[in-house]
Amino acid sequence: KNPTASLAINNSLIRDAALTQTVTVTYDEAMNPATSPTIKFFKSPYAGADETTSNFSAPAGVWSGGNTVWTRTFTHDGTAQEFPTVRVQVANASGATDVAGNTDLGANSSTFAIDTKNPTATVTRSNALVRDAALTQTVTVTYSEAMEGPTTPTIKIFKSPYAGADEILAAGRIDAVEAR
Repeated sequence: KNPTASLAINNSLIRDAALTQTVTVTYDEAMNPATSPTIKFFKSPYAGADETTSNFSAPAGVWSGGNTVWTRTFTHDGTAQEFPTVRVQVANASGATDVAGNTDLGANSSTFAIDTKNPTATVTRSNALVRDAALTQTVTVTYSEAMEGPTTPTIKIFKSPYAGADEILAAGRIDAVEAR
């Protein structure tokens, strides 16, 4: 009888603040601890050309639970990617065998997302020249994607030649900042 795998993952969204994905493969019988399953990551539509494993690295996995549970934690390299549906796969005969030498029957995880692509901001202003007749400057920051939670950008006002020492914010006042 071939051992059957089931997969579990711990992270529904790989992002800058959470680049790790722990994969747990549970077999229905004891496995040979000298072998291990081959784990691959695929973005939709989950075919060979859609493999995304190259962006993940991981130390060796470990067996536990009487050699029925294999766990390995993968870390994404932070490369800018945006994939709404990704799954982890252990293919049939992936490399793990039971104690009798039978090859494993693979499985797929539930789907998760990878979003390590940082949003871009577009800044517009209401006046090209702030002067006595027009002392208010409205600055609008529009992001390329929805932002999580209340987001307030840091807005700095500089005089030419636009270097840090030329910041003039201390001479003005910001009454309100609204992110869009």
